[in-house]
Amino acid sequence: MIDKNPYENYDEVDIPDFGSKKDPSLTDEIDRSIFKMDDEDEEYYDDNEYDEGPKYRKVKQPAITAAIVIMVALLIMSIVGLAFGLAKKKAYDALKAEYDQYVTKATANESTLNTKIADLEKQIADLTKGPETNVPEGGAVYQVAATNGLAVRSGASANNGFADYDKLPDDIKNMCDANEGAVYINYGSTFTVYETTTEKYSEGTRIWGRIADNAWVCLKTNDDDYCVKQ
Repeated sequence: MIDKNPYENYDEVDIPDFGSKKDPSLTDEIDRSIFKMDDEDEEYYDDNEYDEGPKYRKVKQPAITAAIVIMVALLIMSIVGLAFGLAKKKAYDALKAEYDQYVTKATANESTLNTKIADLEKQIADLTKGPETNVPEGGAVYQVAATNGLAVRSGASANNGFADYDKLPDDIKNMCDANEGAVYINYGSTFTVYETTTEKYSEGTRIWGRIADNAWVCLKTNDDDYCVKQ
């Protein structure tokens, strides 16, 4: 027969008392220090160490408010900057359109203005151009009317130097005086002009006549005749 556990029959069982009372049969009280953990063990088994729940850092309300204010200020600045940029873009587009219109208009008028300028230059040239002297084949005969005589130049301009006396034809030499390179044809001399040309200068025009190779005399300056056609 198997013995039953006395707890199965709910029989009363005496549980020895491990209190501070001493059993006369025991020589010493039970050492309870073995059931007490050291301070280091208590730190090791800290309940907070095994707290696996999420940890949240507490933020103060003034900090949150300041962050919100900064964000709002940045947002306002962004909106203002965007509006300013759009306004500038609109003004630029308006000015660009006006400039393009002006350039188109100016380009269209440029050719017309150039044509008018060319016409005015031609009119000025015609007004300042002296009368041409027709020289028949074989030349025309002129007589010096200037009392002081006429300078014989190497070209049809007052800017040219005197003609080379030694290279003049003998009939022209006989009419001229030469002194230190200056050559003048005398008053009353008669000579043949083979061609004429007109020189423009600041005060009007001069008409020159060629009397030999590289030898020219001024026949007329504006309304003053230095020589008379015969």
